[in-house]
Amino acid sequence: METGFVLCESYAHKCAKEVLCGWLRAAAEFAGYDKYAGISPVSWRVNRDGPEWGVHMEYPFTQENYDNGYCVVWDEQGTDSSPSFEQLSRLSYKVAAIADVAIQHKGSISAVFEVVWTNPLSAEKVDFYKRVGIFDVFEIDATWILAQTAPPSQLNCITHIFNGERIWHIPREVA
Repeated sequence: METGFVLCESYAHKCAKEVLCGWLRAAAEFAGYDKYAGISPVSWRVNRDGPEWGVHMEYPFTQENYDNGYCVVWDEQGTDSSPSFEQLSRLSYKVAAIADVAIQHKGSISAVFEVVWTNPLSAEKVDFYKRVGIFDVFEIDATWILAQTAPPSQLNCITHIFNGERIWHIPREVA
């Protein structure tokens, strides 16, 4: 999906996001609607059907889709899927952030994954996620994703941030 938000995205970053999103969607499809899905360390109740299963790649956040620390998902605002950066620009919406992969649960985004290729997650983006009520934020190394030969039972995340606070961090050269 072309967003225009990232002017120059590497194929490694793009492909790693697609692979991660595919793993999470497959876990949701396997669990089934209204059941709990997960790949450690994340789990969620599946409350959307395929093909996205409530797992979104390049999920845009705007001032218009969150209010008072609660981020309402796009499909509950009358759209079938997440709008692109270009669509939002045409509507004069200001894009505040785009999550590499977002998981929805009960009408809001419950967790996001940021795939790290060259730049780690910024403090500003962590603060933004906290302000909009996203408590689980995970960083995962693109190199690790691309090195897998099958869907994993556990994601080798670099960092888990809960409610804006770093819970754990594995130095990137070890991850």
